[in-house]
Amino acid sequence: MASKTSIWIIIFFISCCEVYSQTPGDSSCFPLEVGNQWIYQTTGYPFADTAAVVDTQRISGKLYYAVKQSYYEYVWFRKEDDKIFIVDTVAIELDTSHVREYLLFDFAADSGKSWEVPLENESLICDYSGTITLESRTDTVETPAGVFTNCIRFSRNVPCADAGIFKEWYAPGTGRVAYLQDSFSGMRTFVLSALHIPTALNDSPESYHALRFMLLRNYPNPFNPRTWIVFELPRQLDVVVDIYDIRGRKIKTLVDACLNYGLHSVEWDASDQASGVYFCTIYTGDFTRTIKLQLIR
Repeated sequence: MASKTSIWIIIFFISCCEVYSQTPGDSSCFPLEVGNQWIYQTTGYPFADTAAVVDTQRISGKLYYAVKQSYYEYVWFRKEDDKIFIVDTVAIELDTSHVREYLLFDFAADSGKSWEVPLENESLICDYSGTITLESRTDTVETPAGVFTNCIRFSRNVPCADAGIFKEWYAPGTGRVAYLQDSFSGMRTFVLSALHIPTALNDSPESYHALRFMLLRNYPNPFNPRTWIVFELPRQLDVVVDIYDIRGRKIKTLVDACLNYGLHSVEWDASDQASGVYFCTIYTGDFTRTIKLQLIR
């Protein structure tokens, strides 16, 4: 039988492990695997915001990831333990032997700790530069993609007068689930509506291009009278997106164009249609997919 001293040592060890597991940072809050994708929505905004990890490059032994966002060509990040670094450029040349980077997020920092991100690239300043503060580790965020607990909240003292991201929420294993952004149209909160985080992809650029074609469930659904259709293309393709009624009659063509690979979103305004079931079909020559839409007045 174990002695009382041994029992107390075991209890103390377990207690220490429990406290430690709740306090350190979590690098899974910023998953940087090629193929990861996030889609965000907000009210009154003309399109969905998207982000996808699309490329990698190794420089001086360090692995950098390119994230493609709706309004950026690329933003380059590097992960080291619980820290995320951002590159002060939107392009990394193949022959570059050194890049200038800054600490963007420290998920192991204490609540209330702040640090400067002195970016000089004009296209990145408003959304990434400024004084960043880790404000909380225990936020709960409700989104169309689910309810996320123990979210880490960062605030940013944006150097731009009336534009930029002011607050962001990151959930373990998921990434950014919400953010507060100011622009010419006012302050808006974007929330996660869909995500795709594959588990079997490596960090090669070819992994992203090999992703399967996807037509995601529209949101909101049911809807009245507008809804968003989101789809992913594994490469550049000619795309047609049509809307059909319950009798199979085509009532609207939303897209008829050649589109690049990656995530795309299109809005359907059904103000002139009656309540009922409709179908959205996407054709690419290689792929055909259909989803059901529910319009409720």
